[in-house]
Amino acid sequence: MKILLTGATGYIAQRLLPVLLENGHEVVCCVRITHYDSTTLA
Repeated sequence: MKILLTGATGYIAQRLLPVLLENGHEVVCCVRITHYDSTTLA
């Protein structure tokens, strides 16, 4: 199953992600960028 995991650096997601991957799921992680520079936008 394809799963979009938001808040991927959070407490719950950090524990959930390995379980999802072990069970064969395809996971895309979303995180909030707190700062960026010109290389981030390239």
